[in-house]
This record gives sequence, C-alpha cells and structure tokens, in this order.
Amino acid sequence: MVAYYLMMLTMALFYLLLNRVIITYKGNCINNVAFLSVAWVLLSLLEGFRSFSVGTDTSAYVSLFKHPRSSLEGGFQLLISLVHKFSNNPTIFLLVCAFITNGLVLLAIYRMSDNVFLSVYFYVALYYYFISYNALRQYLAVAVLLNAFWYAKQKKWIKYAIMMLIAVSLHTVAIVGLIYIPIFLGNDEVVSKKKAILIVGGGIAATLSLDSLMELLFRIVPQYKIYVGSSYLTDSGGIQQPIVNTAILLAFICLSTKKAKEKSPYVLPFLLAVILSFLQMKLFSAQRFLWCFDIFSIFLLPSVMLNNRLETKSKTIFNVGVIVAALLFMTYYLNYNYMRVGNYSFAV
Repeated sequence: MVAYYLMMLTMALFYLLLNRVIITYKGNCINNVAFLSVAWVLLSLLEGFRSFSVGTDTSAYVSLFKHPRSSLEGGFQLLISLVHKFSNNPTIFLLVCAFITNGLVLLAIYRMSDNVFLSVYFYVALYYYFISYNALRQYLAVAVLLNAFWYAKQKKWIKYAIMMLIAVSLHTVAIVGLIYIPIFLGNDEVVSKKKAILIVGGGIAATLSLDSLMELLFRIVPQYKIYVGSSYLTDSGGIQQPIVNTAILLAFICLSTKKAKEKSPYVLPFLLAVILSFLQMKLFSAQRFLWCFDIFSIFLLPSVMLNNRLETKSKTIFNVGVIVAALLFMTYYLNYNYMRVGNYSFAV
C-alpha cells in the first residue's frame, strides 16, 4: 500500500516543480504534457509490474492470456494475440494493458480537464485507477469511451463511431456509450434542460427495467449466461458509492457558477452514475454500468473546485477538505483491501 502513496507523492512534487518552471516546445507551454507523461509512466509501471495476487481478477486474466477463449470479445482477443507475437510473459500483457488504459484516461484528462493534476489525483484517490487492476477488460473499454465522449462533444461523429466500435470490441457493456449521441446531437452549445430530463428519465426507465435489459444482453451475448444465479447478479453493493456520488453532484449543483453549470457536459453522464450507484445497492451487476459513468467525477470535481461561488478563504477550506476526503476514501478502501489491491507486491 505504501507504493501507492509514494507514487502520488512523487506526482504531486513533480507537478509543484513544474509550476515553478515553464517548459516550452516550439513556443508552446507543455507543462501539462510533461506532468501527464510522468504520471502515465508511474501509473502504468506500478500497475503492470504487480504480482498476480494483486487484484481480484488478475490471476483470471493471466489465465486468459495463457489460454485464450474464443468467447471473449474480438478486440480483446486481438490484443492478446498481438502481445503473444512478441512475448508469452503475462507480466508483459498486464504492462501493455496498463499503458493503454492509463494512457487513454490521461489523454482524455489532457483534452477535457480544468486541472490535469486534480483529475489525475481523483482518478487514483476515488479508486478508479484501482478498479482497472480488477476489471481490466472493462476499464480498457471505459478509457476508450472517455475519448469517444470527447469526439461526440466535438461532434466528430466518425471518430466517435470508431471509438465506440473499439470499446464494444473490448467489452460489450461499452454499448452504453450510445447515450453520448442524444447528449450532443443537434446544434446546442450547451446541454438543454429538455435533454437532461429525457436522458435522466431514460436512465431511470432503464434502471427500472434492468431485468429485461439483462435478459436481452444474455440473448445477444450468450456467454454471459454463466453469471445467472451467481453472486454477481444476486449480491448487493455498499452505501459508500451512492453517498460519494451524490455529494459530488450536490457540490456541483449548489456551488458551481451558472456559467460552469451551463457549459459542463459531464453532469449528465454523472447523473446516470448517481442513479446506478443506488441501483447497485440492490443489484451488484449494475456496478458494471456504473463504472462507465462515475469516472466523469474526475472532470466534475476540478470544475467545482476552480469555478465555484465561494469566497477565497471558504474556497481554500473547501478545496483542501475535498482533497483530504478523497485521500481518506482511498485509504479506507485500501485498508479494507477492496478488490485485493491493498497488499501491493511486485511480480517476481
């Protein structure tokens, strides 16, 4: 567990150092690029060189790499095949997956974040980084989805479609990225209230009809029937995630400036995250859909911290409180050894 804190401390110190030195390339400031490059290497090396006992499903993915199954999505099979062409070492496979996942997440942060350091910090402290140790295949898809969101936001629909195809080829649940179409379709510069109501209403309707949607999923992807009757579909999640997600949403609604609220496209997918976080308390499998949306908090929180209506002193207290609270959140889960990432060790 100490390795995680050392990594975060190293990134924080490097960011503070960069704030004292302006790095330019061809006349452009590249401080953000420099910081994200170092963060990419640190995050990926730590994740890639982990022991096979770190992460609930790590050993299962090691087994899949050694003995690929034809039932896996085509994109993930292709990735396994490409890695096999130059190495049969499972650690190399984990390392490649880590560099791809973290690289795409940090690319999305570079494109969309109000503050790259805060977004990287919340990516780790709110446990999204550690989820990728466990849900390796889905988080590859989630990382692609974040960039699909960017292209949809830019109304570059061909590139969005390509990103969607790649994401779905890695994990079928990425089909939820189709929700980006109604968010950005049309000529609206801001997301209208009507769209918000329709999308949130659709999210609630999907939540209420989840059993039917799961049955449809099993018909489309028969291999997922192995989960029927398992704890994956019968267990329930905890209360921590609904509390955290609701607090983030309320902070955004209550404290953000009017301009920030109007211009933020991240609130709609995060609204769906709040709905799904409550649903996963009853149906654990809803967590798979939740992971596609709650990661947008890494953009919402920096926006709230930098663009709120608080006075200077109150703003400082609020920002420090959010940073400390996120660190305590991570510490709680690591001490609990959630997803079996608390006891970190390197692959031998």
